[in-house]
Amino acid sequence: MSGVYNVAGGSQLNLIELLEIIADVSGIRVPVEFAQPAAGDIRHSLADVSRAAKDLGWAPTTTMEAGLARCHEWYRASRSG
Repeated sequence: MSGVYNVAGGSQLNLIELLEIIADVSGIRVPVEFAQPAAGDIRHSLADVSRAAKDLGWAPTTTMEAGLARCHEWYRASRSG
């Protein structure tokens, strides 16, 4: 086996959804400002994890919500210690 493997959640998440998850996890809500897309902005992205599934038997097991919650908990703990 060689090459590149995508390791991702296997589903799309837009920035508004991501901000909602971060707000739910952190308790911090930030104002959202909408603007015209900048040159080079990527409108849609979805990593194809099928090669990792086929070659490695890998599948995502952590949701974005759970992963961000764990990351936030780790960050808070590392800052307080």
